[in-house]
Amino acid sequence: MITASTGLAYLSPSLFNGIGMPKGNRNMKMTVQFIGVARRHGKSAKTGNAYDICEVYYAHPLESKTTENYQFKTHGHEQRSIKLDPQAMVKFASFKLGDDVVLILGPDPQNPMRNICVDVG
Repeated sequence: MITASTGLAYLSPSLFNGIGMPKGNRNMKMTVQFIGVARRHGKSAKTGNAYDICEVYYAHPLESKTTENYQFKTHGHEQRSIKLDPQAMVKFASFKLGDDVVLILGPDPQNPMRNICVDVG
């Protein structure tokens, strides 16, 4: 809602779920071509800090672009990734390269403004 006095947008707190995410956007779905999943965890040799990186990799169509100054021609796909909840990793064991997979996305517990893959459909 935009207030007449200031022209600024005001969103009622009742529209949100208490952690800064709009209600109804808790789980979104995204269909992708599966490439793989990977988890790397351990302790950094440099800093000694623990790390845990879990991602799902998928193919995304390349997009050609032409502007007044340049041309970018493409064919095929590029690899992209999204963070993956480590508990969901085992659910990808039966998928093969190129399978269409429905990723179920939810807010990242470490940064609720970003999404991670929390399940597979």
